[in-house]
Amino acid sequence: MLQFPISKFFQSVLLAVVFCSWCLPEPVQAQQLRAWNWYQLTRDLNRANNYDNARRRQVITAIQNDLEQARDYLTQTESELETAKSELETAESKLTEAKAAAAEKDAAVKAALKRQKELETQILDKQTPESAYGKAQARLEETQVELDAVVRKILGLPEPTVPMTEQERLLERSRLSEQQKSRLKASPEYEQAVSASNTASDRVREVRQQVWSENREWQQATQTHKDAMQVAKTAGAASAQALQEAGKLRKQVKDGMQAANRTRQGIAQVETQLRMMGATPK
Repeated sequence: MLQFPISKFFQSVLLAVVFCSWCLPEPVQAQQLRAWNWYQLTRDLNRANNYDNARRRQVITAIQNDLEQARDYLTQTESELETAKSELETAESKLTEAKAAAAEKDAAVKAALKRQKELETQILDKQTPESAYGKAQARLEETQVELDAVVRKILGLPEPTVPMTEQERLLERSRLSEQQKSRLKASPEYEQAVSASNTASDRVREVRQQVWSENREWQQATQTHKDAMQVAKTAGAASAQALQEAGKLRKQVKDGMQAANRTRQGIAQVETQLRMMGATPK
């Protein structure tokens, strides 16, 4: 993974290069490296105008050397930027493929679940009233009717003019006031009816699951659904990883472009300062 050393060049300034101090008397000492502080450079450039020509030439030469190193850095940054753009293009392509694969696997999960539910309905529809499921279902409906009768008795509600489904009964009870619900909870008869209904409901679930598990086609459909979920999970993880990699490269390209642009701006500004001093940038 490529990394653009932005902090080296732009924490406090636009670039970071080496600057030879104008205050060192020996030209050899001017080769000692130190970070280029843009504000200090501007100050030194202004001070250089007040020095004699020899000192002036020394400062200009040092700045010219710094500019050359800055241009080298810019070349390197642009090269790394092009590499990062190429890697980003590859990562974006992989991300597109990973998303498509994940969507395909999710669709397979939905299809497998739909098939499983269809089989469950078909299997239960084939159960006769004399079967274990038929008897359990009949007992559940019986306890639900008894519970509804107890509720109407305790609250003094009128009997329905037409038979009600369990969904309609539950909807009716959901509309009871808090005072009515409190009266029901205080009644042992109501609690007993609720307990009987819950027991019958548990029995239906138990028998229903047993009936399904005895069906070979349902077993296969259930396993297909489980397998599809696992494959979809793996595909989803791969898609997330591809998204993360692409995100890192997008940021890297953005940072690299900013680094290159700021370096160009910094070079242009220093070149302008040199021209103001009567020097021609190399």
